[in-house]
Amino acid sequence: MKSKKILGLVIVLIITLLAGTISAFAAPRVKKSSISRFDIKAYYAEFLERNRKPAPVVPEPEVVPEPEVVPEPEVVPEPEVVTEPEVVTEPEVVTEPEVVTEPEVVTEPEVVTEPEVVTEPEVVTEPEEVKDTYLFLDGFESGSIAREWNKEIARNSYAAKVVDTIASEGDYSLRMELRKTDADVSGSRRSELALGMEEPLEEHWYSFSTYLPLGGSEDYALDNNSGEILVQWHNYPDEGEEWTSPPLYLATVRGGYEIGRCWDDAKFSSNSSMRGKGNFEYETIGSYLEDKGKWVDWTFHVKWGWHESQDPILEIYKDGKKVFDRNGLPNTTNDENGVYMKLGIYKWDWKENPDISKIDNRVVYFDEISIN
Repeated sequence: MKSKKILGLVIVLIITLLAGTISAFAAPRVKKSSISRFDIKAYYAEFLERNRKPAPVVPEPEVVPEPEVVPEPEVVPEPEVVTEPEVVTEPEVVTEPEVVTEPEVVTEPEVVTEPEVVTEPEVVTEPEEVKDTYLFLDGFESGSIAREWNKEIARNSYAAKVVDTIASEGDYSLRMELRKTDADVSGSRRSELALGMEEPLEEHWYSFSTYLPLGGSEDYALDNNSGEILVQWHNYPDEGEEWTSPPLYLATVRGGYEIGRCWDDAKFSSNSSMRGKGNFEYETIGSYLEDKGKWVDWTFHVKWGWHESQDPILEIYKDGKKVFDRNGLPNTTNDENGVYMKLGIYKWDWKENPDISKIDNRVVYFDEISIN
């Protein structure tokens, strides 16, 4: 502001000087005055006073503020529309609909026993404690039939003999042969050896080996409509009682090994009465066709009894494996005497129905007979 006032005074001074110069040239010349310099000064002062003009009021320039720097407006994105999160509920557990069947008509409930767990059959040998307590043992190593055997054979040289051509152990075995044309023995066609009678209700391990020939004239051919018993345990009827079928036997029937058995706790028994009670059972325990030409070892563990209260036992082992089990079930008839063991060939059809059999002879070998 101070510089502006000075500039204004300078401008006034210049204007005044110019006006005075112009007036000097325009006014008439006068004589040099004798006015002193002091008068001049007064004159000048008067002149200035007379010609003073008010200095123009120069308005102070408006202070223009620096323009405010306006930042670029921030680009604000459109706000994201936030929806309320969906409320997720736990899925409902859907169970399978229960199948409703028609109610079963319930009759008297059947007594169901726990199923027997079948594992690989255990290889069972004779108990150690009885191996050295044989009641009977015959491997035919004497080369002849021992006197303990009772012969039920036709009077033929081939019917029963000890041979050295084949054996299960040692050098000898028993060869039994029956032909269709042989005479009857004990009322039927048989070639058998029998041991003595036991006491009733005894318990024993009966062991023996069988050999069914393969090929040649002795071939154990299939006879589809007929069978033959190889080993049996026969009962002995009481006085006034008739003979019945053997309580236990091993037979060959229609290509298979068959176990046959019957039992009765009545004082007097007959085949017809036992059949009426359903006291007969026949079961095939495998084919013999695969066994032809080789020895098969058998063991029958039997505790005889005609009633369950006597704790009967019947277990059959073939080559060391159990193939039959009827423990706890009756296995003989109610008699004063026990059973007796027989082995050989008994073919009843050659007596009763000879035409149904298509073969003419049977040959079987036996070895290693023991009872303990």
